[in-house]
Amino acid sequence: MNRTIYQFLLNCLLLTVCVSAFAKMPTPTKVSKVMAPSVDLGRDKAVCVGTSVTLDAGNPGATYAWSMGGAATQTRTVTSAVAGIFTYIVTVTITSGSNTGTTLDTIKIEYLTPPAAPTVNNITTCQGNINLTGNTSSGSQILWFTAATGGNFLGFGSPLLYNATSTSTVYAQAWNQSM
Repeated sequence: MNRTIYQFLLNCLLLTVCVSAFAKMPTPTKVSKVMAPSVDLGRDKAVCVGTSVTLDAGNPGATYAWSMGGAATQTRTVTSAVAGIFTYIVTVTITSGSNTGTTLDTIKIEYLTPPAAPTVNNITTCQGNINLTGNTSSGSQILWFTAATGGNFLGFGSPLLYNATSTSTVYAQAWNQSM
């Protein structure tokens, strides 16, 4: 056999082996990976007993599992009628096809008993400097305002020197710094 025919047959043989091997390769499959969701319920906090706190796990359309008997929803409103520290946990799952990504987050909420309303001394004067005085529960301070709600803040503590420029009413509020 001449060399050209031999080379031709060898090339055909190699081509047949390559085509045959390629034909037996599996079909490529697209693999998609679901990223774990990002969940942040926020920083731990302290609130008064009876105060409602809304927790939001984000990730609309995901599946949710809340601790302490919560509904399987994105948001959950919690409250407590008693003082104490409660830990709330949410597990968030995102599914795409047969792939799943899951993340959990926790938040601690401390429910505190609000301080008792302060007792203040009634003072009647038309104008001039007066000492605003009162008492409140241990661990609390008295805050002084010009109105019952939305008034200007005058200061804190007892006594508080106040310059009355006309007949006025001053309001006191007990405040606990840990709240």
